[in-house]
Amino acid sequence: MLTKVLYEQRGNLELNPTHFKQMIEKADSHLQGLFDKLVKALVPDNRSAYNKVKARKTIMSLCYIMAGMRNKFVNDFKLEVGLYLSASGATCAAIDTMNSIGFSAYYTTVNNFKCKIANEHLLNIRKFLSEH
Repeated sequence: MLTKVLYEQRGNLELNPTHFKQMIEKADSHLQGLFDKLVKALVPDNRSAYNKVKARKTIMSLCYIMAGMRNKFVNDFKLEVGLYLSASGATCAAIDTMNSIGFSAYYTTVNNFKCKIANEHLLNIRKFLSEH
């Protein structure tokens, strides 16, 4: 849920931990208290006030990093599905239809990636042969 909220708010990067907490809780009621629980679990009570503020900022940064990693893996998976569809003989319209329902990358993205792989393959062969 958190990654979905942060993805939807991607143009609105919040750097203040208090505002960040309010933003995620306002966006999804299931996230009520999540940030406080993360802080309580990760920041010892005996830390100074200054270090607690810095730790809250670090936790907020980790939330953004986790959301970014999840989105990257989702995008990579969609590209892999698109590559599979293309290799299976699916038309560009079929691949774009799968994209419109969120299951695949666009046909253009898939085709560009295939061209990149083909171009890099020749370079990799030349590199291998020059080394051996």
